[in-house]
Amino acid sequence: ERPLSAQQRVLSADGGAEPVAEFRSGEDGTFEVELEPGRYVIEAVPNQGFVGRLQPTEVDVEESKFTRVRLFYDTGLG
Repeated sequence: ERPLSAQQRVLSADGGAEPVAEFRSGEDGTFEVELEPGRYVIEAVPNQGFVGRLQPTEVDVEESKFTRVRLFYDTGLG
């Protein structure tokens, strides 16, 4: 397990096709995105030149609170 800088996008969990936000995690794997309260899905932006896939991750964002999320890319390497 190690940090990964990768491009992700945030979609509304109600099935909206357009991303609400897009961001790149830092070299240390951390990221911060400001969102309105609601339920969202975080997914990887495809074709970034590395092996691995991110399972889409559902997140509930509450008003005036930080929400901690851990994303895991499965590289299939062990």
